[in-house]
Amino acid sequence: MDKQVRVLVEEAQRQGWVARPTKKGFLLLAPDGVGMATVHNTPSDSHWLGNVVSKMRKHGFVWPPRR
Repeated sequence: MDKQVRVLVEEAQRQGWVARPTKKGFLLLAPDGVGMATVHNTPSDSHWLGNVVSKMRKHGFVWPPRR
């Protein structure tokens, strides 16, 4: 699994998202019960992180993580 994928999934879980493993990655379900996003274990698109985070922010996800 790609390091950025692992960091994103761990942060999503910390913020209340549910990460369900799939054959190729993860299905992330938002705590609001409406939003969802898919993340592949080895993304091939160089813009994948920005695209996924943008979709997740619409459902309350905070990125970069607050420490």
